[in-house]
Amino acid sequence: MTFVAPYQDEFGSAIGGLCCLAVVDAVKNLYNVDCTIKWPNDVLFNGKKLCGILPETVVINEKRHILVGVGVNVNYTKKDFGYLGEIAVSLLQIIGKKMDTVVLASEISKNLNEITSEFKQNYSMLLSRYVDKCETLGKIISVEKDGRIISGIAEKIDDDCSLVILTGDKRQKIAWGEITLKK
Repeated sequence: MTFVAPYQDEFGSAIGGLCCLAVVDAVKNLYNVDCTIKWPNDVLFNGKKLCGILPETVVINEKRHILVGVGVNVNYTKKDFGYLGEIAVSLLQIIGKKMDTVVLASEISKNLNEITSEFKQNYSMLLSRYVDKCETLGKIISVEKDGRIISGIAEKIDDDCSLVILTGDKRQKIAWGEITLKK
């Protein structure tokens, strides 16, 4: 699904990650399933990817908007995933029955609307909830930045939702990117 909202300068790079909370809350409220977040914008269940979030800004009728693409694995079987079945999971697999995608989309949309419309007033609460749900922290990760691989310990989520990585005796701040968790 794609959610559209007026863009606010305050969103910055944090909005994509914080929108994960809309999915975490929806699956908890609807199905009593607890999920975690892999920085910056993946929703996980038992370490497997349930959902990815992809934000983008666009201009519509001369006004900036944010598009939040939400890709939840809903009614897939392990066979449907093929080779990705080892790293991905669906609600069907978790709960054992097919889900109504309209009900799920409605709940996620309601949550996204609350997050985007109250972003500025509730930012510190949203960030705190994100950090609490982020399973990346404390783990050894690697990320590609400027054509080189950086590895280290995911130390903290900064105030702008960036990831701070401890690499030896240096700290590096990553605003966005695809990370790999080391096993």
